[in-house]
Amino acid sequence: MIKKSIRVLPDGILPSDLSVPKGKNGFSDYEKLARHDMGGIIQFSLWHTMVFGWCIPTLHISNHGRNRGATERTYAVRISDGAVVRIGGGPHVTERHEVYVRKTRQEALHKYVEMQTQGESAANMVRDRISTRRAQGTINRNKGLTSWQ
Repeated sequence: MIKKSIRVLPDGILPSDLSVPKGKNGFSDYEKLARHDMGGIIQFSLWHTMVFGWCIPTLHISNHGRNRGATERTYAVRISDGAVVRIGGGPHVTERHEVYVRKTRQEALHKYVEMQTQGESAANMVRDRISTRRAQGTINRNKGLTSWQ
């Protein structure tokens, strides 16, 4: 069954890319691609937000249960310009889809797989920078310092 999108999908993504691949004898071109060419299943999430438009989530930040009133958050790549953004799981996320990369669609969807990979790398750098800053602040507080030295 193909998931219906109420919005226009990004260029190059077809509605059929949102359905789980099936094939003869239980082996689809998707499964063959995953086993032989790439070593893993190739798929990515696609979220539409009211502010950023279509985004590809890359790195989970936090769960909603950690802080009272907090929502689930994740880093994502905005498809329109490739910028790293933070999005939550709240009502501003209007659609969520899984995009399955079949062997026959690999070339057409390659730019989105690359965008996800580059976005994961950029999100990791952001997270590392924030963690380092927090750790340094803790060290400074423990030393009794009040400012950066």
